Amino acid sequence: MLHVIEPHLTRIKEKDEHRRLCTWVPNDIRSRCGLKEIVRRGDAAEKIIEMPQDQAIDLIALGSQYKRFSDTTVIRTATVRVTRHAPCPVLTVIRK
Repeated sequence: MLHVIEPHLTRIKEKDEHRRLCTWVPNDIRSRCGLKEIVRRGDAAEKIIEMPQDQAIDLIALGSQYKRFSDTTVIRTATVRVTRHAPCPVLTVIRK
């Protein structure tokens, strides 16, 4: 699991975010899969795209938010960048 802290969020500490990230997956699920929590600082899309090159990753599952634009749903720029440039398939889950 990767969590990226955007550069403008200077008060957030990587150590605190890592601790918080570790609470996202319940222990009963954690015991059934190989899981590693990683926190990086920088541009979210860039860090997500880099991750498969650094780790043995063959699928990116990406949580995304959307914005309303008139009567159309528009996904955010980072999601678009990742889906276009990722070196592996991307599963995008949009939270409403």
